[in-house]
Amino acid sequence: MKRFTIVLLVLVLGLCAVNTSYAQAHRMWAGPAVGLNIPLGSDFYGVGFSFTGRFQYDINAMMAVGGEVGYATWSGKDITIPGFGTVSTGTSFGAVPINVFAKYYFMPSPPSITSMRWYGILPLGVAIGTSTGAGTSFQIAPGIGIEYPIAAGGRTQLDASVGYYGVFASGSTLSNIYIRVGANFAIN
Repeated sequence: MKRFTIVLLVLVLGLCAVNTSYAQAHRMWAGPAVGLNIPLGSDFYGVGFSFTGRFQYDINAMMAVGGEVGYATWSGKDITIPGFGTVSTGTSFGAVPINVFAKYYFMPSPPSITSMRWYGILPLGVAIGTSTGAGTSFQIAPGIGIEYPIAAGGRTQLDASVGYYGVFASGSTLSNIYIRVGANFAIN
């Protein structure tokens, strides 16, 4: 894990050092989002919801880095066991996700007022459990998304993405497919 963290840090710093020609100024963005988390193979938790805030800094026309923080919750689930009846798995589970991310755009130029931009994103971070006795776990959420300008000058964007969201606790994994919809507002 230590080696992975060092390699990731070197890659991010290396990408920050490379600055290709960018017709627009280095833009900064911030915005809210809501998400739907659909568990994969979980017998304990049902569908979850998340609310996040994101900050993004465009390094160049193809790459951005940033961070996000929010709240995610999953509902408890009732399981029917033949011969035994229905068993409740208890209360819901909540977490505060804190991530840093790198975003790579598949389009080579800055967006025009009417162009969509596809991207790949790799958030890494921690999920801090909100229940009594819950700990902090590593999380990763790779995905693909699209940004679409919805206001004059391209200063407001609709941002939608889908991907895998995994929270890795000691000995177990909470795996989800996520669907995220948000807005990005230029702040410079």
